Amino acid sequence: MATTQRLFSDPLPYALYIDADFTMRALVKSEKHHQECLEFAERLRQKGTPIFSSVLLIPECLNTWEKFGRKGATPLITAEQWENELYRIPFMDHGLNLIRGFLKQLNYHQVRILKAIEDDIASQMAYHNIRSYDALHLATMRYLGLPHIACTNSHFLRVDNLEVWNNQIYLK
Repeated sequence: MATTQRLFSDPLPYALYIDADFTMRALVKSEKHHQECLEFAERLRQKGTPIFSSVLLIPECLNTWEKFGRKGATPLITAEQWENELYRIPFMDHGLNLIRGFLKQLNYHQVRILKAIEDDIASQMAYHNIRSYDALHLATMRYLGLPHIACTNSHFLRVDNLEVWNNQIYLK
């Protein structure tokens, strides 16, 4: 069965896995599809939908936050200020607090990387031609028996039997 791209206005799934790209788009106003992702997250919060991700969600989000800071792509820090740790440290702390605050509002469950998940990563990478972090997310979803993921990048579109909640941005 092929991957299904779902609209954010569709009836909510029983549970949902979230990726870092969706999380950061919901958090950062300058990101493409920000408002759509934020409104979808609010629907999930209001309904109490169980949200899952691996323990790598926060580090992945921080990696994106760091890229914003390094490029000066946010009004909170310039590229020149990035070179000074006196600006970098509070910027990164702010990002961490922003991400944690967002997740705290949701019915969020963090999944540890268990041996069964770890054992599945290489095969998911090879079979679907995806990066290790995406393979970890997929292996975690498979372990949980969860076919629903909120993700706005195209990597998961080549994986069969998934329902990708991306507001059908790749069909528009």
